[in-house]
Amino acid sequence: MQVVKSVNSNTREPLDVIVEFLRSVGFTVRLEPVSGAQGLPGIAVDRGVMVVDAEQLVGEGDLLHEAAHLAVMSPARRRLAGGRFHSSQAEEMMAFAWSYAAALHLGLDPALVFHQRGYGELGGAWAIDAFARGGNIGVPGLCWLGFTSHKCAGQVIPGAIYPKLIAWLNETENELL
Repeated sequence: MQVVKSVNSNTREPLDVIVEFLRSVGFTVRLEPVSGAQGLPGIAVDRGVMVVDAEQLVGEGDLLHEAAHLAVMSPARRRLAGGRFHSSQAEEMMAFAWSYAAALHLGLDPALVFHQRGYGELGGAWAIDAFARGGNIGVPGLCWLGFTSHKCAGQVIPGAIYPKLIAWLNETENELL
């Protein structure tokens, strides 16, 4: 289990806070110009390494969402991920839950991740509202992979109830494809 310190996001730029956090949990993040296949504007993944072009980003929180996709992959798959990688619907839902939990952990407004320029016609407000009301989109998958616990998954671990995560990377060979 990784112990990750919370960073004070009140006095720093959100992108700096996010990059520091991602590096602290085990991601390699490079800040440099991006070209070629991108899952989200300004973010490329090359063999598990996240390359970020701050000038092209639609929103800083997109970096948390893209990291979430990598986080729920098995270590072997994460090391090979690149370009526009495939995510199942289950992984997409887990990415929602992971990135929401990460935003709260960092003291960032979840609207940074679930912004109005993404997530379909309604933007991300519906996801924020769902989680704020106790919704559990993707949470059972996170529980199964050992990230957290929740009553919806049938197990509650004191001090590790969603949206609190006790791990930030899937270290198992399990995946929900």
